[in-house]
Amino acid sequence: NKRKMAHILEFEGIKLDKKDGPFLKSDPYLNFKKVNDISVVYATEYIVQNLNPVWKKFEFDPKRFGNEPDPVVHVECWDYDRDTSHDFIGSFRAKCSELTHTGSEFQLISKKGKNSGRIIVKSAEKKEEPAKEQ
Repeated sequence: NKRKMAHILEFEGIKLDKKDGPFLKSDPYLNFKKVNDISVVYATEYIVQNLNPVWKKFEFDPKRFGNEPDPVVHVECWDYDRDTSHDFIGSFRAKCSELTHTGSEFQLISKKGKNSGRIIVKSAEKKEEPAKEQ
């Protein structure tokens, strides 16, 4: 009877690019996607006017990104805009084993190929879920 492992992850952004002009900071959020798939598997909340955000912890299941032992995840950082389309800040790709390791750090790369901030795994806890009764 296999127990399911869940990961409780908390991510932090460092020096994210401003997308709303010189006086307003971005309202960043993260999307976690399978590679080569447009559908979003996980999304954080957006944090208002913050270039160094800490997003709420959430439960992360690597199996949602593929059946291989250590699937690769495509992570995008966006600036939420209520009235217009959301602005792309940057993205990176990482293996689930890297995303579930406290202290892992990733460089966001903009559409122009420039560094647009960093994302850090602020905390990663493993949570074993009790086996379901048959």
